[in-house]
Parts: sequence; C-alpha cells; structure tokens
Amino acid sequence: MIREERLTKDINKVKKVICKCYNNNDYESILSLMTFLGNFLYQTNQKYSDWDLEKVLHDIAGNIPYEIEQNGRDEKTVLFYDSFGLDTRGLALIYVKALINSGFKVVYMAPESNKNCIPHILSEIKRGKGVAIFFSEIEKMSQIKNLVDIINKWKVSKYILYIKPYDVVPVVLAHLVKNKIIRFLINLTDHAFWLGVEAIDYCIEFRDYGCYISKEKRKIEQSKIVKLPYYPLIDEKTEFQGFPFDKGKNKVMFSGGSLYKTFGGDGLYYFMVDKLLSHNTDLIFWYAGFGDGTEIEQLKRKYPERVYWTGERPDLYQIMSHVDIYLNTYPMGGGLMTQYSIIAGKIPLTLIYDDCGKGFVLDNKRVSYEFGNVNELITYANEILEDCDFKLAKEEELKNQIISPEVFEEELNDILLYGKSGFERDFSKVETKAFQRTYLERLSVYDYWAMWADMSELTILKYFVIYFVRGFCVKVYRGIKKRIKYFFRNLKK
Repeated sequence: MIREERLTKDINKVKKVICKCYNNNDYESILSLMTFLGNFLYQTNQKYSDWDLEKVLHDIAGNIPYEIEQNGRDEKTVLFYDSFGLDTRGLALIYVKALINSGFKVVYMAPESNKNCIPHILSEIKRGKGVAIFFSEIEKMSQIKNLVDIINKWKVSKYILYIKPYDVVPVVLAHLVKNKIIRFLINLTDHAFWLGVEAIDYCIEFRDYGCYISKEKRKIEQSKIVKLPYYPLIDEKTEFQGFPFDKGKNKVMFSGGSLYKTFGGDGLYYFMVDKLLSHNTDLIFWYAGFGDGTEIEQLKRKYPERVYWTGERPDLYQIMSHVDIYLNTYPMGGGLMTQYSIIAGKIPLTLIYDDCGKGFVLDNKRVSYEFGNVNELITYANEILEDCDFKLAKEEELKNQIISPEVFEEELNDILLYGKSGFERDFSKVETKAFQRTYLERLSVYDYWAMWADMSELTILKYFVIYFVRGFCVKVYRGIKKRIKYFFRNLKK
C-alpha cells in the first residue's frame, strides 16, 4: 500500500517540471506531462480535480493563436469527441443514435487506431449524413490545430466531450471555444478524478452521486449540472454463445467485469461466493473478465467443476438471460452490468461498500437487492435460489427501472437546446472517503512504480529517469512471469 504522503510528494515533483516547461513555452512537453499526471491522479483517485492543472490548461489555450470563427454557426451541428473509439461498449453509440434521431448533424472524432472497430457507430453517422474524422497519435499541439480547423470547416455550434479522464487535447480545445460554442461533458467517471472541470458549460451526470461530487468536490456551478441516466445498448440479434461448462440441472450465478473491482473491501466478495457455493450444492459460479485471478483460482481448487473463469464476452445480455442470478462486484460495483441484469430480469445481488455502489436505476426506493450487511445479502440470495415464488416476486420489481431509448433521446435534445433535463438532481451528501481508500489499499509498491513507465507519454522518461526505469523493470518482470505461467498452463493441457 502506498501512503498518501508519498503520492502528494511525487505529484508536486511533476508539477514543478510542468512549471519549468511552461516558463520555457514548451507546450508539447507540458501536455505530455499533464496527460501522464492526469492518468496518475485518475488511477490513484485521492482527489476529484486539480486546480493547478486546470489553470495550466486554461493558460495554454489563452496563448494559442488559433482563431475560432464565430459567424455562420449551424445550430444543429455537433462535434462529438470520442477518446475511446469503442463500438457497443460504453455510451458513445447511444448518444450518437439519440443525436441523429433528434436531427443533429454529427461530426464524430475517434482515434485512428480504432477506425475499423466501430461499425455500428459509423453506420449511424452515415445514416445521419454526418462525418467521421479520425485522429492519429501526432503531436498534441498539432491535434489542437486540426480540431480548430474542423470546427471552422463544419460550422460546429455544440461540442460534446466523451473523453478519457486525462485527455488534455479536447480540454484545451474546450477552453479555446469558450463563449463561441456550447460545451457539454458526459461524466463517465463520476467516481474519480478527471481534467476539464473549468472548460465546460454543462456537465451531464447519470446519477445523483455524480451530481453531488461535481458540485461539492469539483466545485462546478449547480446551474451547469444536468442529469441524464443512461441505458445499456442491447443487440437482441446476438446469439447466446453458450456456457463454458455443462449446466445440466444446476443453477448459475454469474459475475463479471475487471477483476480489480473485487480487490480490497476485506475480501468480502470472495467470502460471499464461498458461502453461497457452500450452502447451495447445485450452484455454479461463473466469472467473465480480465485481471489477476489468484482468488478465483483458489475458489476453483476448493470447488472443482463448480467455479469457472473466462474472458469478457460480447453476448452479455444473452448471458444474463440464461443465468439464474447476477452477483455484483465488490467493493467497486459495475453500473452497466447491473443494468444488463435488470433488463434481462435477473436480480443483481449488490453488497454496498459506500454510496458509489448506488444510483444505477430510476427509482432506488424500489430496490430490494442492495445490502449494507454481507450476511443479510447471503440470506437473501439463498432464499432467491431456493424459493421460486420469492425469486419471481423480486424479479417483478425490476421492471421499468431503466430509462428507455425514447426518453433518453428526448431528454438529451432538451439538454442540448435548453440546457436542462426533466430529471431532478439530488445534491445530498454522499460518502466518498471509504471508496477512495480502496484505491490505495490495492495499490502495491510494484503497481505504483509500473505507473511511471508510461510508454505513451515518454516525456516522463526525460525528467524522471529513475522512476521510469524502475517501472519499466516491473513491467518486464511481470510480462515474463505472465508468459511463463501461460506456458505451463498450456503444458498441463
């Protein structure tokens, strides 16, 4: 575990180098270092914003001589900047579909590396007679210049940021277009740090948890915060790819997502699985996701032929439709996975670590599957698995708990045109300290050093050679260890 004092000390070291580069007008190095530091702050998540970094981004934009033309802007043309370039994973596709259905022309931007990975998004852009533009990993200042040219060429009037928490290029652009183009940020990571709090006109939150943090922790004006819940995109044409085992007459409890979400929290996630498998001898546990599977491997040895671990699957909705119950990850829950489960009519058993684990449905008062006590959850789960009538009654409570595509479309249109939605915001205080502490609890010394070997931002090597080399050695060692483990695993087969 890394102490918070160590984090603060190293963060300040990077900030000092950023100041030195700023004095030398070395903007390219600044943006590279800020990308690294933004990612560092996101991964450690001990604060929700950083005013020093926000000021630097603002000042860089003020010193850039790129002109934003103000005349002839098209009120129905939107620049949608997508840092990820993922097709059906995430929220980009549902936003693009809603924009096009509302009559907006979409200028869509995504990474060149993912150009051939987003067929559904490109199909929607084509349907709406929009344009897709791909950016390569060139120098960041050149990217900003290209973006200015694109805005001027297509007469963009609205700018939507759907970005990584540490992506500096779209944030600098947002500062550049202030008072000329309306700027909307889709807050994907309401639970964590991100850059750009001072570069937006509206922050689109999907739940009250994010509304509180943006107002109280990020200090975003309440009038700039709007709420719009999301829904998971489901392709009902996708076929179920089957179980990775012979189900027979057994019941199946499914869980999934990145395995880091199950680390920490006093090991209660694996405690729950163990207790439920022990009590229900006809229960099979299946986890789909990537990461460190040490704990799952232990469960497999204890319950042979009843615990299965696979990689991610594209047929998540179909899986949820075929299993008996879904177990949410802990201490960090999965929002989209919870929604898949609810739409499929399967109960998403959820142990609440703190308030971050709530708010993924329209009416949380109707929810009966969330628990603050692990023993109460286990008792409830056993009753679900043993009593069919009880299970059916609880599944009935899940209906109409997710926003429909039609309502989502209408509300997004109102946000873009009028700066408001029909969803009331609740700014009641939420607890965040316990959740933030889990980030440090699962961060080993080796994990910490590995963060410094950021191969995508090699400027860090120039100024922090020792830190980078340490991290690089950790990554090499882990890579070799992983290959050896993979070799012997295949040898056994």
